[in-house]
Amino acid sequence: MQKQVWELRLRAAAPLVLCGQFGSAFLQKDGTMGQTLSEAVFVSAAELQDCFHRLCSFSVHTHQQDIVHGFVTTHGGHRVGICGKAVCDAAGQVVAVRDISSLNLRIARQYFGCAAPLEPLLKKTDGGLLLAGPPSSGKTTMLRDLALRLSDFSHGNSKVCVVDTRQELIPMRSAVPQMQTGFNCDVLAGYPKALGMEIAVRAMSPAYLLCDELLTEEELEAVRQAASTGVRMIASVHAANRADLLARPLIHALLATGAFCKVVLLKKTPAPCTVETVFDTKELQNEMGTCTAGLGL
Repeated sequence: MQKQVWELRLRAAAPLVLCGQFGSAFLQKDGTMGQTLSEAVFVSAAELQDCFHRLCSFSVHTHQQDIVHGFVTTHGGHRVGICGKAVCDAAGQVVAVRDISSLNLRIARQYFGCAAPLEPLLKKTDGGLLLAGPPSSGKTTMLRDLALRLSDFSHGNSKVCVVDTRQELIPMRSAVPQMQTGFNCDVLAGYPKALGMEIAVRAMSPAYLLCDELLTEEELEAVRQAASTGVRMIASVHAANRADLLARPLIHALLATGAFCKVVLLKKTPAPCTVETVFDTKELQNEMGTCTAGLGL
């Protein structure tokens, strides 16, 4: 059962819900999964608070910056989504979260070989790859496997550098990776993505530079700078489907950097890391231009 579960959802005064390839189910009192509410394990508000503090290693203040952004990352790279009551300052910025009402523990695993279908794309071109997909489609898992395969001496044997801002891609503990990597992989853990990419290019001379979830203009500029040095970028963005890809200005700007030759769209299915479509960047940009013109922009 454990290998089938991707998420544990804890809510105050509600049953503990397990999510995975099977869909969603209650944790039953006998340790099995089921749909019987009367036999489900309920989580009290006190238990939820205790779980939250344990996930923060009893140091909420240390994790405050991540908490206000809605998550903490635990040892092993497991990300915990957090819902509660936001505390805002006079400018409307969230400075703290209290009265935690729910937690979503996303279990990080390695699916060895899941990125194998992407290797031919990298061999046929000198450019990079942009992985796109909705939440839980396997973007991080596929990036993790690419870092392993590309840097493994028995396989790719390329110099790989990973910028792991949230410490969930290749989590480190006492300077040792908690996920299997190749012997030619370096990890910048906890660095802001833009700064981490700059340091990686200047100091580590990678052939491939990997990072997860590009979001900001500053990160986009770092991608542009890295690509101009000849580093091959492999990164991810959120996009639910083809229409979402075409509509998002950030993706337009990322493709315009010239860092990515292919866009790999993953789909959310019971089996993670499922490739729906591979787009050629130039063809996608042409279609984006057509859509933009049609909107009168």
